[in-house]
Amino acid sequence: MLKRAFFFLGFVACSSGGGAGGPASNEVAFHAEQDLLPGFSYDTGLQPPSGPVQLQITITSGSSFTADAIAVAEGDATNASLVGKPGSGKLALTGKLAIIGHLKVDVSGLKYDGDIPDLKNASIDFGGTSAFDPFLLSSNADVKAPVTGTLPSIPLPGGLPGTLDLTINPGTELDFSLHGTCAALSGDSATYHAQLSRSGTIVITPVVTLSIPVVGSKKFPLPQITIALPSAPAGVDLGTKTVAFGSSDIQGEHATIGTCDAVTQPEEDAGADVAITDAAADVDAGPVQTFHPVSASCKNGGFLGTLTLQPSTDGDTWASALLATSGGSGAHNNATIWRVTDDQVGSYITTTTVKVLDTTDDFVANAAPRTISNWTPQRRSIEVVGSHTLTRHYYATIAFDTFGIDPTCDTTRIDQTQ
Repeated sequence: MLKRAFFFLGFVACSSGGGAGGPASNEVAFHAEQDLLPGFSYDTGLQPPSGPVQLQITITSGSSFTADAIAVAEGDATNASLVGKPGSGKLALTGKLAIIGHLKVDVSGLKYDGDIPDLKNASIDFGGTSAFDPFLLSSNADVKAPVTGTLPSIPLPGGLPGTLDLTINPGTELDFSLHGTCAALSGDSATYHAQLSRSGTIVITPVVTLSIPVVGSKKFPLPQITIALPSAPAGVDLGTKTVAFGSSDIQGEHATIGTCDAVTQPEEDAGADVAITDAAADVDAGPVQTFHPVSASCKNGGFLGTLTLQPSTDGDTWASALLATSGGSGAHNNATIWRVTDDQVGSYITTTTVKVLDTTDDFVANAAPRTISNWTPQRRSIEVVGSHTLTRHYYATIAFDTFGIDPTCDTTRIDQTQ
């Protein structure tokens, strides 16, 4: 599967050789609109399992997102490239969680066992947008979505004198990150796939307040509910488009020459992870972090080279690496991989550059990215040794196979912050 990060996201109408205010004829627009949390739902059951006041909460999602991207097709069918159009990125999220409740009360002659109709007017809302330059081969499109804090007090049903209050931890934010997985051009057919990572937790603290005869107002704090978003990224298919080639001067990242595998969805998307705790208990730590492959590219004389580093599951190392080249027809393209280390002690930083390896494979132009066979895992995460903080970056010097002197170029750096 081609693991090439592509640019993301939204359409900004502007010209690049087309009519005034309109898109150029060699532009192609990718688009996806789908559920933000497909299949997301949960039911707490009555909590606590016994007691004078019990509450059951059921939550379902009505959330969605859109992702748009624009590319420019350059050259012709025999010498083609697909370039991300700077300034055209947009990711837009609209999050809404609907709440249904069931209440059971047996306190000092006050009794009720039924639904809470007024909860239909309450919801948990969040959302946001991110705009940026396309391709994002060395970064992500990130949205921090603030969550509504305290929901309105809900009058209790069945003539009960009192209210239900659902409070969300102040300052709660959910994190969403779109990352390209494959951008490919095969003939005049262009495909773009991505994945959306979702992380964060919503902690709800329910309190029922009753006006009890003789006793007066009394609060019944109920167990906290901690909802963790699905940790597995959701696949995003922005479509396959037929492109028309043309002449332009776009300075952006390039798609891979080849095709993409089908987008698949993880089984984890079937629902939410939910924890129910006492109000005084610690909040759940949240989902496990997901680390993504990162790519860096460079161009020289119509040739394009791309280095992709794939992290280990724990994020400590770059476990494997891939190389791809396009342009020309050479079958002996290669690269030298370099490591740049920043050694910081206090406010002083010493930087050293060493060679990691020379590739021993011959990489064929315009082929799918191929694993570098003599790659050994390289440190990805920051390392602290005594008073020294070591941060490592990697890049490639790529040599393109031509007759005579082979042209070279240096890719941008890849580091653990990407």
